[in-house]
Amino acid sequence: MMSKLKPITDLAPGTKTLWHTLAEYAGRAHQFFGGIADEMKKPIVNRGYPELADGVDIMSIMLGNMNKYLTEYEVAKAQGKTVTLFNFCIPSELFYMMDTYPMCQEIGSIALALGQIGSIMTQYIDLAVEAGISANECNAQKVWLGAILKGETPKPDAIIYGSQPCDSANIQYQIMQQWYDIPTFTLDVPYWSHVPDNQYYDERVAPYMGGQLKKLIGFLEKVSGKKADKEKLKSAIIESNKSREYVSESNEYMKHQPCPLPGLTPLYNYATFLTSAGLPHVTEYCKFQRDFAKKAVKRGIGAIDLFSGGKQEEKIRVYWTIMPIIHDWLLFEWMEQKFGAQVIMDIPGKQLLQPVDLSSEDAMFRDMGKTLLDIAMARQNRGPMEFYIDEAIRTVKEYKIDGVIVTGHVGCKHIWGGTQMLLDLLKEETGIPCLSFEVDIVDPRVVPAREYKRKIKLFLEGLQ
Repeated sequence: MMSKLKPITDLAPGTKTLWHTLAEYAGRAHQFFGGIADEMKKPIVNRGYPELADGVDIMSIMLGNMNKYLTEYEVAKAQGKTVTLFNFCIPSELFYMMDTYPMCQEIGSIALALGQIGSIMTQYIDLAVEAGISANECNAQKVWLGAILKGETPKPDAIIYGSQPCDSANIQYQIMQQWYDIPTFTLDVPYWSHVPDNQYYDERVAPYMGGQLKKLIGFLEKVSGKKADKEKLKSAIIESNKSREYVSESNEYMKHQPCPLPGLTPLYNYATFLTSAGLPHVTEYCKFQRDFAKKAVKRGIGAIDLFSGGKQEEKIRVYWTIMPIIHDWLLFEWMEQKFGAQVIMDIPGKQLLQPVDLSSEDAMFRDMGKTLLDIAMARQNRGPMEFYIDEAIRTVKEYKIDGVIVTGHVGCKHIWGGTQMLLDLLKEETGIPCLSFEVDIVDPRVVPAREYKRKIKLFLEGLQ
């Protein structure tokens, strides 16, 4: 059982890890989409939209960025850089300031599901459960725990995680700390809001979070043996500020009818910011996406119409909460092509990250603290249920949503428990039809695709 496990030691040179598997998959996927891009562009050009043909490259560029992030691990190790394992609630700019490699655990776990590398992923989950991890804990961390047991995770030099968004994540990071037996820093995240017009506003929240990040830098200095390069952090934030503005503009364009960007675009943005915020190639990607959305809106053509070759058009606008079903990443395309249903926005894609004030060091860390509080998933789930419900109601109104799909991820017990409250208030405030069902976004065995697809099919047919 867990209490008898020994601390994890460094892996032998040449050991193939979960991270290597992901890098190989991302590389092949990037090569595949790059190879067929020209063929995919021809119908768009033939329909008289030559300036929109480059929209095909959105997924290819995203995959290229993810491949770059994953393969940089080997470069970092070869250069003797510190490797820091972190959860999905920490701004990655901080790690690049310290010249450390930021290894996002959830990217490592969830991307196996996204890549449909099912047999590997489910084996890790089963190993973790057999070792004593509760079957009710979130699989977004359990995959990694199973990979540790199998000796197929790289051993990081340190762990950093925020005390959000849920108890399941918190307890599993504590288990990782014990198994790895390495230095760990836990950010103490306030319960209340930093936004002045929020009913739960507390003026102490943002400064307190900024102070926490300053302590984190001290921890990173100790672990890496390097002094923090504040100028390097400023440069990263300047780039990140540009990216935030571009994504904010893209999200505004997605309010248009028909929506100019594919349904998975918000999830791509979430993964990109999570791993590589502050890097120039991310800024280029965000600008590329914004520019395409601007051209599509000007042309008055939606993503479904454009990428289906005119065979389908936007008929239904959907808000998806909580998380997309990662192991079924073609689900949104199925909804688009079969029903003309566009997922306009989801929780991870709703980027509310504001530009960081660089006028002083205190202002910089205060606003970086706000970034941590505003990161998707953490923003909606760390405090009162109103954070989650109010945002859902606001999104439905802003994006002219026709129907809401609430996926009760098995691991999100704290949110699943408030789903009926969400459904009741959405109906009261917006009158919008809602569908809710339980599913596991990582493990396809919990609820088979045929079951939730049948429910989605009936729901969408009722909206037509």
